[in-house]
Amino acid sequence: MKLSIKLIILFFLSSFLLQGNQVYQNFDMQGYIESQLKKGNIEITIPPGTYYVKPKNKAHLRLENKEGITINATGVEMICTTQTRAIDLVKCKNVKIIGLSIDYDPIPFTQGVITKISEDKNWFDVRILDGYPKQSFSKHRVEVFDKKSQKLKAKTYFLVTYEQQSNGETRVFKRATERYTPAINTEDVGDYVVLPVEKPKGILTHTIFLDHCSNVQLEEITVYASPVFSFFEVYGNANKYLNCKVIPKPLTSDHTKRELRRLRSGNADAFHSKFASNGPTYDGCIAYNQADDCVNICGAYHLLLENKSKVLRLAVKANLDIQEGDQLECILPSGEVNRNLKVTKIIASGEPSDIDQLYIDSLKLTRVKKQLRKVYELHIDKAVKFPMGTVVGSRNRMGNNFIVQNGKFGRNRSRGILIKSSHGKVVNNIIENCWGEAIKVAPEVKWLESGISTDLIISGNRIINSRSMGIAIYAVSIDGKLMPQHVHQNIRITNNRIEKTKGPGLLVTSTKGLLLEKNQIQYSKKMVPCKFYNTNIQVQSGTAKIFTTQDK
Repeated sequence: MKLSIKLIILFFLSSFLLQGNQVYQNFDMQGYIESQLKKGNIEITIPPGTYYVKPKNKAHLRLENKEGITINATGVEMICTTQTRAIDLVKCKNVKIIGLSIDYDPIPFTQGVITKISEDKNWFDVRILDGYPKQSFSKHRVEVFDKKSQKLKAKTYFLVTYEQQSNGETRVFKRATERYTPAINTEDVGDYVVLPVEKPKGILTHTIFLDHCSNVQLEEITVYASPVFSFFEVYGNANKYLNCKVIPKPLTSDHTKRELRRLRSGNADAFHSKFASNGPTYDGCIAYNQADDCVNICGAYHLLLENKSKVLRLAVKANLDIQEGDQLECILPSGEVNRNLKVTKIIASGEPSDIDQLYIDSLKLTRVKKQLRKVYELHIDKAVKFPMGTVVGSRNRMGNNFIVQNGKFGRNRSRGILIKSSHGKVVNNIIENCWGEAIKVAPEVKWLESGISTDLIISGNRIINSRSMGIAIYAVSIDGKLMPQHVHQNIRITNNRIEKTKGPGLLVTSTKGLLLEKNQIQYSKKMVPCKFYNTNIQVQSGTAKIFTTQDK
């Protein structure tokens, strides 16, 4: 679609005469960029302004098979008019996008205030605040924020149900298995609630999505709202995210007048990398108030159904990421690990049998077991005898060689930085007010997310007010058994300052070659500063400092 002559003139005038932020309705950003590329321009500048953009083919902007181009969108805000993907990058190389801000109208969540709570706290009534969506709500990630501090206050509620009341309010019912616990079910009348809005059918999820991209650089990109993940890459190769942000939009710059400022940014993870052959670099990035992890770097595990000598029959999580020639990482139900197998051939084998399905249903996996709908046979180079329940992943696609540095993360219901890969660095970050571990290094077998970590540097980080643990490195099998000492290897934890954690400041299990140096851990009389299990520790004398603080 060609731009009108009038709109082109507006663009040229705006680059010279822009006074304040101009607002453009129904801007064809896709068409504008494609027209510049057809002219041979590989460095494209979008004039500053606020642009309401309609999606094409389910994405507001899609770049496929592009190489060596730069899009400078400094001072540009893209308002997505449908809750589908903002930017879709597919098989792009050496592409840069600079300075863009992204928001949605309507936003993908809503906010309300609690007006009434049942005596047993099994339900509460919510009045939706002025300026927020009033359409159907999703049952996932209902969060409660304190009426005074506007900080996350209570346990996040999942699988809730709703009932509309005659006065226009919404009654939120917790699931039947949710037992009232005073320490975690702390919502009160007057507290604020954030509810995700039900996603329209047929959309592409996530805000910025990179699929099989190499050396893409996203710089100074700000995401104010996201239907699911904010930045999500799959099968990446050394992509860089420089000074990118996932934060709630301030009330003063919101495009809609609202009764209360936004308390949430994205509906799930802020930065998520999966299956990367070379992991991402997150440098100077910020993620606050999203409804799940700040950073998650991982691969995938698949479930062993049958082992015949040199053949592994697997139920595959979603789609198989393992390729011929890959080195495998296999974790047995006992916790033992085999990392010495190579894939020689792969054969698709249909769907799980009825017997397979009965076994899958019997496992204590999370809801990811619903994704085990395909079966593959992996031929390997050595004969083995693995039991059912062994999980199998590729060592080549778990985000190795990653960097997370100079970031600011937290104020979220889950983890700060979650690592399931090797040969990486987590350095000089500030992580505050996480409800999960501030820094977690662990394969999550029950989520079928790999993998085991080797050669990590965790240094110079400051952790404040973690409601769980400060730094946690551990490994648990599908049967809930602690893995042996040799699983994680060569982990260096140095020069970190950990303050006011609810759990241990430092927990390490299943690690060979742990080096601790010049860490400072503040703790009260009610907590243990450090715990170690199945771990070979190297502590340089006089350099691991632990200090106490009086209980308040």
